Amino acid sequence: IVLMGFGRLESRAARKAVIEAWRHGRKARWFADLDWEAMLPEPLDVLRSRFGVRAPLRYQAVTA
Repeated sequence: IVLMGFGRLESRAARKAVIEAWRHGRKARWFADLDWEAMLPEPLDVLRSRFGVRAPLRYQAVTA
């Protein structure tokens, strides 16, 4: 879905943010089998650390 709209992104920074997200997701563990409702109260940084997901630095820069 993201790739279909990738070419429509006007900002080079936005395209880099999408690529960064894809790379981070590729390295993270599989999420489909997780009990997300049980984890909602936990801080995002704790969850990122537990599941090996790096912070989206380029996305944060684009949306700042």
